[in-house]
Amino acid sequence: MPEHSHPLTSGETGEHGLAYAWGKTARILLNTHLTELEGRTGSVTVVDIGSAFPWFTQIVRDMHEKYLLSTAEAAVKNVVNSINTPVRKHHDTSPFAFLKDLSLDELLRLRTLFGPKHSPGRRHMVGALFEELTSHSGNLSGLSVAERERVAYHSLSEKLKTPQRTFSLRWEREDRKGAGRWEIIVGEAPDKSAHESLVALIGEAETEVMFSHLSRYFASTLAPHMRRYLAVSLDRDHPQNLKAEALRSFPQDYQDTVLFQRASALRDHVVGNALAWPFGAETIDLAYSIEGIPFYFDPHQISKESVLRFGEDVHSSLKPGGRAVFFPWMTLGGNTDDESLTHVLETQWSSFPGTVLSLDHLTRNELVGTMLPRERELAERASPLFQNGMEEFTMLTLQR
Repeated sequence: MPEHSHPLTSGETGEHGLAYAWGKTARILLNTHLTELEGRTGSVTVVDIGSAFPWFTQIVRDMHEKYLLSTAEAAVKNVVNSINTPVRKHHDTSPFAFLKDLSLDELLRLRTLFGPKHSPGRRHMVGALFEELTSHSGNLSGLSVAERERVAYHSLSEKLKTPQRTFSLRWEREDRKGAGRWEIIVGEAPDKSAHESLVALIGEAETEVMFSHLSRYFASTLAPHMRRYLAVSLDRDHPQNLKAEALRSFPQDYQDTVLFQRASALRDHVVGNALAWPFGAETIDLAYSIEGIPFYFDPHQISKESVLRFGEDVHSSLKPGGRAVFFPWMTLGGNTDDESLTHVLETQWSSFPGTVLSLDHLTRNELVGTMLPRERELAERASPLFQNGMEEFTMLTLQR
């Protein structure tokens, strides 16, 4: 018999729409941890254990890209603010000291070009920076921040001179305000570069000087964020089964979205059994399982030794400071034997030096209150967690 009884991680196909993936609810449960990861300068790996159709894994990627877009926008906004600041206030060591060499007329032209938030010139610069953050960050993860800055300087010097796509956030399912819509980043075809626009205003020579300074400033600003961010989904089921289950589970208006299409690509998806943990030591920043493990552990089908091996593998795969989050922290059966499986893991993890365990409790009403209508409908119709009559649930966080 299989050691893992989750219908979407055991090689079997679910029949009741389990591929809803707890989208918004999972984001709320994990938001603090995901936000903290954005402040790191090293590479980041996030793993969704027993992911089923990787809907939420794609949401995590989109959350990261929105962070990168906001980083690019903030960097350009600083330049705009400096242009709007009286030049006498720029001290000689300021990255914007070069503005002192521009005439008042040239400064006014710059304000016209880059000042308005949605002006073409400003959007072109943001697009170049966003492309820089997303284009080759995986190749730079092994470099120091200073080395990344040198690479970024040379790369940006070219990007700012050539036409780049512009990017914006767009609501999908716009008509569903407050009832299950989300933002995605969309790119538009390039037309002209920020460099081209600027040359028309202040001339070739002044533009070259200005963009040399801007490239250096942008490189130093972006370098800490130019690292690999890998969101991995792990499930035992065959990818084609996951896609077929999603097509049965998600309404057509969901399937017609860019988010669904991106999730359907199963990017960075690993086919494997969580009990034969496929990740090496100190490789993961955040692992999580929402209504997966240990919820579907069955004491009649899984041995204590397998549970201990899983616990040791998860702990060793976390980087120092890394976390693993499990919700709900219970097993489906809820009897004494089931509870002993979670107790086995808690006892094991507590024995590792420096490990911190925390338990957070949520009432049924609190959890339902975070859900979108579709999540609520599917949870109440299909989720065993909501069909057992429990009024309080627990989430466990393991921090190494």
